[in-house]
Amino acid sequence: MRSLFVIFNAIFFPVFFGNCFEDKAVANATVIGLERESETARQWGLTFIGAQKAHDAGFTGAGVRVGVFDSGIDLNHSEFAHRPFAGSADIDLNLLAGRVIPLAGDKQMHGTGVAGVIAANRNGIGMHGVAYDAIPAVTGVDLAASRFDAQMAFGFAYLGSVGAEFRNASLSIRETILPNIVDENYVEDFLPLTLFTLRQAARGSTITIWAAGNWSGKHADLPARLPYYFAELESTNLAVVALNRSGGLASYSNMCGIAAGWCLAAPGGDVEAGILIPYAGDAKAYAMQAGTSF
Repeated sequence: MRSLFVIFNAIFFPVFFGNCFEDKAVANATVIGLERESETARQWGLTFIGAQKAHDAGFTGAGVRVGVFDSGIDLNHSEFAHRPFAGSADIDLNLLAGRVIPLAGDKQMHGTGVAGVIAANRNGIGMHGVAYDAIPAVTGVDLAASRFDAQMAFGFAYLGSVGAEFRNASLSIRETILPNIVDENYVEDFLPLTLFTLRQAARGSTITIWAAGNWSGKHADLPARLPYYFAELESTNLAVVALNRSGGLASYSNMCGIAAGWCLAAPGGDVEAGILIPYAGDAKAYAMQAGTSF
């Protein structure tokens, strides 16, 4: 499997994208006092994973298209200024004729942060992404329970159509809302369109990255656990759990559990130290947030 530094994932099904906590004092203002630190040092997760060694070796994401299936993105934020995008569009809730519409920003203020952790500019301002030279492609979606499968499947298909080699889906379905017995037959009926697109992607070696979930569970949630039911997906799907700054599992993060064979632990922050992300709605605003999203 190809490798990529990953610090992603987590939303709450069925309605919204979300995180464990948010420092509003930072979120509602431009970052103050950070000029004392370098852009890399402000994002402690980069040091934690040794990203600079990869950057020094030339692995900056240059030429790689990374898809972000999330709540959208604030393209006016300085962290995305003067950047090429492979494609960006909102998914029409009605999915009429599989339509996409022009990107309308980031109303849920989640996708901007996720995209920033992945690929924010390295320009001496604020923070920068793990793969700061990557070419993002972003789909914005308001998830609806009745159309969840179709929205996700079409979003993935769109990202594939614009050449995304990696797809990050910052979402998880909380286990407590699922039936007591979940097996391959249930999942096949629940997510038939998504499974079709994932199987197609597996044949082309496209990597899909999922949230393990923010519920302190013993196992990764769906869809991160999909390869448990369908072994053909194991080599092209990755579940992500969150670590705190001390290197332990974050207090909110699910464990890998049954997804251990395709699971990665990466910085996600916790109450004592969140992850610095670009904040939607203000071109110079940032927030400290935590979650398996990041």
